[in-house]
Amino acid sequence: MIAYLSIEEVRVTLELIRQPLVWGVQELSLVSNSLEEGFVDLILDVIAMVLGFFLLVVFEESLDFLFKFVLLLIQVLHHSIILLLLFVVDGFKV
Repeated sequence: MIAYLSIEEVRVTLELIRQPLVWGVQELSLVSNSLEEGFVDLILDVIAMVLGFFLLVVFEESLDFLFKFVLLLIQVLHHSIILLLLFVVDGFKV
């Protein structure tokens, strides 16, 4: 009977110790879930910023390419007009 009471006391003591530990684990899991959510939000913010910068660079380079292409067309037109004028002036000499 004394052994049974002693085992019962140990069981009650372990149950009283277990309850705060379970509560602590549940609280820590809530904290870890919040931290995980924070990390996910941070990663999504970084991805959004990188994507924005990438699109900005692509847009800027596209405008630069378009601008250089227009300047090349103007230069080709300029050279064509000069060649045409050279042939016309050369034709007047004859």
